[in-house]
Amino acid sequence: MNIANIGIGFVLVLGVLILVHEWGHFVVARLFGVRVDVFSIGFGPRLFGWKRGATDYRVSAIPLGGYVRMAGQDLSEIDSGEQKPTGAPDELMSKKRWQRALISLAGPVVNLIFPVVLLSGYFVLKGDPYPKYMDEPLVVLDLPKDSPLPQVGVDAGDRIVSLNGVSSPTWATVESVFDKRPAEKKFQVTFEHRGELRTAEVTTAGMQVPQLLFGDPPNRPIVGFAEKDKPAYRAGIRRDDIVVSINSKPLNNWQEMVTAIQNASGKPMQVGVVRG
Repeated sequence: MNIANIGIGFVLVLGVLILVHEWGHFVVARLFGVRVDVFSIGFGPRLFGWKRGATDYRVSAIPLGGYVRMAGQDLSEIDSGEQKPTGAPDELMSKKRWQRALISLAGPVVNLIFPVVLLSGYFVLKGDPYPKYMDEPLVVLDLPKDSPLPQVGVDAGDRIVSLNGVSSPTWATVESVFDKRPAEKKFQVTFEHRGELRTAEVTTAGMQVPQLLFGDPPNRPIVGFAEKDKPAYRAGIRRDDIVVSINSKPLNNWQEMVTAIQNASGKPMQVGVVRG
């Protein structure tokens, strides 16, 4: 992402935020009967726009800002050449103090509400970004070094069949099971090891999260984006590629990939990917 793209993105985002902010002032001002002379995106000379009712809706030359000009604003806020307050009932300063206060607060309040509405709309259209792997069976992939599971015979690739009486636990349910441990912090674990069911008891004292016992869930390292001027893109890696190995070592989850990259200490790596 070059500087020009960053600059364009900044201007666009700023423009949207200002538009929403000024729209908040505008709507509440009109609600209280205040005449709005100008609704402008940008400052400086008027480039184009249209007039509807008493309001001139315009786009101005300098995009870094925007404003709503209401009739009868305080003299210190009146632009050069604009009419001074006359005391007309549709002017801002003719309204009650609480109305003027609400008009002033409307912009910031709408700015706070806007992201909530935007994200809610996104989730309605796209759905909750809930990772599917959380509903997969609890299969141990890479046990932490301090996990007590290897001591009772659990190896990578074993499936946890039952956990404290809860059958077929998933990565999503294991946390609630973990939080409901008995006071002595012991677990009854039934697991499938090479086709054989085994049961063992493990102690989890001092462990605050289930990842310390079972390791990380299988959140596959999927490339979110690949920038054209970066080494990964030049090597042929593209968006949505699944990174399956680094330096011939298979990867089970995102954390393993992060660790492998950190261990490379900036040296060249052989990266294996699967393209969907």
